[in-house]
Amino acid sequence: MEEKVSTFYDQYSKSQVRTGVHLRHYTLLQKLKKAGLKKDATVLEVGCGIGTLTGLLGSYLNKGQLIATDISAESIEIAKKNLAHHKHVSFVVTDMMDFVPKQGIDFVVFPDVLEHIPKENHNRIFRNICQAIHPETKFAIHIPDPTNLDYIRTYQAELLQIIDQSLYLEDFARAMEGTPLMVDLYERYGLFSKQPDYNWIILSVKKPLETQTKRPKALMKIIELYRKFNA
Repeated sequence: MEEKVSTFYDQYSKSQVRTGVHLRHYTLLQKLKKAGLKKDATVLEVGCGIGTLTGLLGSYLNKGQLIATDISAESIEIAKKNLAHHKHVSFVVTDMMDFVPKQGIDFVVFPDVLEHIPKENHNRIFRNICQAIHPETKFAIHIPDPTNLDYIRTYQAELLQIIDQSLYLEDFARAMEGTPLMVDLYERYGLFSKQPDYNWIILSVKKPLETQTKRPKALMKIIELYRKFNA
């Protein structure tokens, strides 16, 4: 199966070259910045393809490091050629099943790739990556909204890739089993349609709560009155 998938994406790389960088990639970079991505971060990008988002990340991370991986050797070769000027970007051909990055990863980015990796492999991949994280590491995951993907599967199946799974929250619960990760943010939003067509998910490392900061009593009273009169 792995060989079939890598062959599919070797051929799919031609389509990616034609499409190039577009709204989704720019949106992803903005969301990563909002999530706390700094210019000096060390980032692992899983499923970089021909390097569309990789190029944006490489330009932004001018004081950091970027490790970009993909199952397709053809895609990696295209990315290497197009992004040779980014000396702080390295590339690895891997299906992530046995890949363990070096220590000190600040952000792990899955840019519309987890839906193309068999669900049964997610937990192993997460466990591998978690060997290289620290307490402040974040996993940033962008996937098609599962209901939107279900719709495409029913009415536009010709648009699907060789593996295209609808991922719901329970799938992420299984993927995180045995890891120190927890869901920090789950956002459904519409990018190309009025209905939610994408999900943006941030996973963070579980940490014990050391302090609890109460809201000022005056503010709580204002909130209470506002909700009372708008009930």
